[in-house]
Amino acid sequence: MRAGVAGGVAEETAFELLRRTRGGAGPGSGARGCGLFARTGLPALDALRETQRVKRRAAAAAEAAAKKTPAAAADVLCDVVEISGATQTGKTELVLRAVATCVLPAELELELDAHDGDGESKAAPRTLHLGGEGASVVFFDSDLRLNVVRLAAIIAAPLEKALVVFDSIAAHYWQDTETDSVSAGFHVSIPLAIQQLARRHMVAILCVKPMLFQPRGADRAPEYLSQTWQKLVTLRLFAECLDGHSRFRLSHLGQGEERVFDFSIDHAGVKVASS
Repeated sequence: MRAGVAGGVAEETAFELLRRTRGGAGPGSGARGCGLFARTGLPALDALRETQRVKRRAAAAAEAAAKKTPAAAADVLCDVVEISGATQTGKTELVLRAVATCVLPAELELELDAHDGDGESKAAPRTLHLGGEGASVVFFDSDLRLNVVRLAAIIAAPLEKALVVFDSIAAHYWQDTETDSVSAGFHVSIPLAIQQLARRHMVAILCVKPMLFQPRGADRAPEYLSQTWQKLVTLRLFAECLDGHSRFRLSHLGQGEERVFDFSIDHAGVKVASS
């Protein structure tokens, strides 16, 4: 490796780098994360997430009181939302809206040129309310352009994590899980890694899951991911197309409750019709 490429990185082993950068991390260390509740841009869905969180907090408190042990705050606060559905049902558009809400600023200061009757131009300040979270984006492209200095800086930076998106969570799935021990191991290790990510950084996890192996005429496809993943999910949503490719529905079937969100998708993005 050329000296000019790594000249800005102190000499240390990979283990020392990981130990140094992970030393200050932990549940609640990020100022954003689930503490400020990363919003998806869909108020009705965020209200449902908050309702589910309150229920988990109450259940955890009751269990902790019965066992006389402290409640696991990380598991209670952080939610893992799964959006499943067939192709072309708006799943990716929904997660893109959540990402946009996360990275757009709350408001944008503008100056408009106003011309009066005398032809004089005056700057008119205006505030454009966007309603975003104002979070930053980290994009790291390692395809033949690996920058060691930037890699070390990103790992060492005290980033505030808010939202992690997987599209799709089933990308690692293949059918021979019963006979292939390596494949079966992935179905356990990947959900456990996601669980550790949520606990460590207190982030919201938003996942897209395609429908596979759906019997002809059936409304829903059978569950094909592991029990480890099924136990990790805190909120399951089902996306379906109502007519053509313009109107869609997102539904949640919980214990004794049903919530439905109708929305449409056009060139302007996702528009909520009702909730």
